[in-house]
Amino acid sequence: MEEHDEELFEGTTGLPNQFSCFVEKLPTCMSKQMVDEMAIEFCMNFNSKPNRKKLVQSLFSVSRNRMDLISYYARLVATLNPILTDIALLLVEMLIKDFKFQVYKKDQTHIQSKLKTCKFIAELTKFGLCSKPETMRCLTLLLRDFSYHNIEMTCVLLEHCGRYLYRSPDSHPRAKALLEIIIRKKDKQHLDGRQMSLIENALYYTNPPVATRAVRKQRPPLQEFMRKLLYKDLNRANTEKVLKMIRKFPWTDAELSQYGVHCFTNIWKVKFNNIDCAANLLAGLASYQEDIVIRV
Repeated sequence: MEEHDEELFEGTTGLPNQFSCFVEKLPTCMSKQMVDEMAIEFCMNFNSKPNRKKLVQSLFSVSRNRMDLISYYARLVATLNPILTDIALLLVEMLIKDFKFQVYKKDQTHIQSKLKTCKFIAELTKFGLCSKPETMRCLTLLLRDFSYHNIEMTCVLLEHCGRYLYRSPDSHPRAKALLEIIIRKKDKQHLDGRQMSLIENALYYTNPPVATRAVRKQRPPLQEFMRKLLYKDLNRANTEKVLKMIRKFPWTDAELSQYGVHCFTNIWKVKFNNIDCAANLLAGLASYQEDIVIRV
């Protein structure tokens, strides 16, 4: 009965010319919204077993010069996966098979095709469609002969899913061990500058160093206000206004007067177009605080 319904569905809605137009539109999916619309269209109009196989073949055959489409194709598969699980299973099977073929072949040609396969596997891994152990087995396979194209393929896998594997609790121990192996091989092997740069960038992206937040220096409120007037607010339109506020500072305070000299002396912190305003401000202050001007 189910086979009969499927054949009826194919005969009514799965028209070859309409599905061909659908496949031709795939390279235009350059946004999440377009991908979601394509997923809905496929489910509503072309959901049949032959069309699912054709869709997988079209996704797998993405041009090696259009690697920017791979993340959107992976999203399309992930969107369809809850109701059409066979698409993801078949695509992952084809990608893993192609990956192993390229690795065991050991030729130094068609590098873009190899990188395309690695990026596709990485993107599907982040969507949970390709299992983490399977992806790490791919990395292990590349590390057995860590040279030439295998280095670039490793770096692509790390750049696109390395951080995901490293920070996931279930895959962290093995991912950490793989990173340590890569670091040891990098240090022992004689690699050229380009390969070293690729590896270092991939390692940095996978496990970036902890960024330390700059500690903001704490200053008294009057000092912060003085800095704001001189370094942020001062311009040609408000020089007189700033001068009036500067005059109101308690210049008899030794600490504040010393800090005022410090602010006026660090003239490089004033915007270039406002340096003459700072000079006019200092000249206006000379009539009231001559010792400050002399010290500056």
